[in-house]
Amino acid sequence: ALVSVALTGAFVVRVSVAQKEEHKLINNGVNLMSAVVFTFLIFGANIPYWFSALTMKSVGQAANAMVREVGRQWAEIPGLRETASMDFDERAAKQAKGENLVKPDYTACISIATQASLTEMIAPAALVLLSPILVGSIFGVEAVVGLLAGAMSSSVQLAISMSNTGGAWDNSKKFCEKGGLNGWFMFRDGQSGMSEENFKLAAKNFNGDSCLVAPTGATSRAPEPRSTHAPPPMQYNSYPHMAMAPPQLGGMPGYYNPQQMMGQGMYPMGGGGQMVMGTAFGAQAPTITFKQWLSELSKSDPVRYKKIMQGEEGVPTVDGRTCIYAGKKSAIHAATVVGDTVGDPFKDTSGPALNIVMKLMAILSVVFADFFMSINHGNGAAQSGDLRW
Repeated sequence: ALVSVALTGAFVVRVSVAQKEEHKLINNGVNLMSAVVFTFLIFGANIPYWFSALTMKSVGQAANAMVREVGRQWAEIPGLRETASMDFDERAAKQAKGENLVKPDYTACISIATQASLTEMIAPAALVLLSPILVGSIFGVEAVVGLLAGAMSSSVQLAISMSNTGGAWDNSKKFCEKGGLNGWFMFRDGQSGMSEENFKLAAKNFNGDSCLVAPTGATSRAPEPRSTHAPPPMQYNSYPHMAMAPPQLGGMPGYYNPQQMMGQGMYPMGGGGQMVMGTAFGAQAPTITFKQWLSELSKSDPVRYKKIMQGEEGVPTVDGRTCIYAGKKSAIHAATVVGDTVGDPFKDTSGPALNIVMKLMAILSVVFADFFMSINHGNGAAQSGDLRW
């Protein structure tokens, strides 16, 4: 932005060289209330939005072309599916045996990316290059000043907005994939008496993958150190989420309290009334993470797995709440992917390119300043300006 301001000032100084002292534009300034100046101030403010729309459209078209090419290779190249499904060790083993692995056509994909990077930028580049030249030739120097001021003021705020917004959308997807959103979305089944505010307060202490409880009884949280002393004898109740416990452990006598029993040698229970005792004489109980349980569920019960992913079935937490699963492949994750689809061209293409828009328009104006002044003394072919010689 500062470079653009300096170049705009250089443009005004350059056109003032051909004027008499009393008429120099650098001394008299540009009248913002002039019809031609105000008109192209508005037009210049719209150029960054037009440019951003063109570049984002170009990114989408190039991405679609790449997807179609990958789909074509996937369908037409024999053996590519089998090779792509192998992990590193399997590929290394086949290569050690001298077997040839089917490779995709990398050249075709590189060609698409290279051609798109050139052809798709013709329209945005033409917009930036031709705007100051056409405006200066037809409407004069004052119109160019309004054009540059409008483009600069709009580009600065749009570039900052796009960079920050795109980064936020991109990071939200990554944060969701790491499980950071788990525990924050309340499952509304009409049975919970907890308010949304209290749910969010509890989520500050229990969130992420570590707060989810696998219905087999284990949680994704690492087991805490167990005492080597034998605990008092404990009886079990098959009713879900409840088990017999000695009254000295707190809560209602004889009943299991998930929040107060953490660290007492037991894991919370999920549906089905199953319960795992952490230790009898210091032995570690077998654990299964929520992600492992979810992976097994996708094979054993696809219908229930789909309900959990779509948020139609709640997931228990270590503190007794019921939340919507917000990890990878969930409905919430799908929403963050949509945001990231827009966020990537925001922060990687359109946002950074607006810096070039500001500077390139100003530099071209400086280069063509003498040419503009040669057309009706700087008033353009339409003689719309008020510039005096």
